[in-house]
Parts: sequence; structure tokens; C-alpha cells
Amino acid sequence: MIQPRAYQSEILATTRQAMQPDPEKGRPAYKRVAIQSVQGSGKSVLAAMIAVGATNKGTRCLILSHRDKIMEQNVEKMESLGLKPATVSRTTKSIPTAVLCIAMSQTVGSRISRDKKWAEWLRSFDLIVADECHRGEHDQVLNSVYTTTALLRAQAQKSLSNSASSCHLETLPL
Repeated sequence: MIQPRAYQSEILATTRQAMQPDPEKGRPAYKRVAIQSVQGSGKSVLAAMIAVGATNKGTRCLILSHRDKIMEQNVEKMESLGLKPATVSRTTKSIPTAVLCIAMSQTVGSRISRDKKWAEWLRSFDLIVADECHRGEHDQVLNSVYTTTALLRAQAQKSLSNSASSCHLETLPL
């Protein structure tokens, strides 16, 4: 098991707190939580630790990547923590049923625009992590989740996004 560094533990605690349901509102205080941290600070490790916690509770988790290399890195981190994620890339033919999936945003975007079953699959996730969330490749997928979810009045999706930038945690109210 990987042990988080002190600053990673603080980020994890703050993220969990931001995503806890607000008793007065009956929903999380924040719909989208963004973690920004410098290159090499362990954002993939943080994503893996969050995925472990989520999947241990039965939460369906999707991690979006915009490059093959980042997707492979995320798979390696998940496997190092004992998880067995399903992957979605251009060679994936069938819709995965795993509780944890790591996917290429471009592939998911293409599939959801052509096939309602893929759109339903995307909406089935409780937690979506967009690695390098400042990248435009995630826009089609994330916009689809929030627009479609709002139209169907489904339970709000929680999205945790990783981005290589200055080191601070920013939460955005609903």
C-alpha cells in the first residue's frame, strides 16, 4: 500500500470534506472539486487513493485521460493499489461493467455521440476524475454528463479533476 505524503493526506482530507453531503441541502456542498498541483507531486497517486476509497464503498468511478501514456500511468497506479480497472481506448469494443474504469476522453466522446448505450454507461458513474482537466479533450464528455444528468434529474455527478498547475485546492459551490 502506498502511503501518502503529508501534503497529499491534507489534500485527500479536504477533498473528502468538500464532497460530503451537506445535511441542510441533502447533497454535496460542492459538485465539482479541482485539485491543482505541480508536476511530480503525485496527482495520479491521489486519484488512485480516491478511487480505492470510492470503489471500496461500491461507488462507480471513471478516470478520464487525454493521452495513452497518462492512461497507462493511471492503470499502473491503480494496479499498484490492488485495483483491477477496465480500460476504454480506441481498441475497446464492448462496454465495460467494472466498478472502476480508466478511459480515453476522445474515445468516450466519440462513442457517446454515436451510441445511447455508451451515454448510459457514462451516466452510470458516481465519481468522475478528469486527469489534466484543463485539457479541452474532456469537455465533450464532462458537458454530456452534466447536461444529460440535469435533464434527467438524476443524482448529481461528483467530479474530481486533476491538473498540473500551482499547488492548491479549490472548491466551487453548486
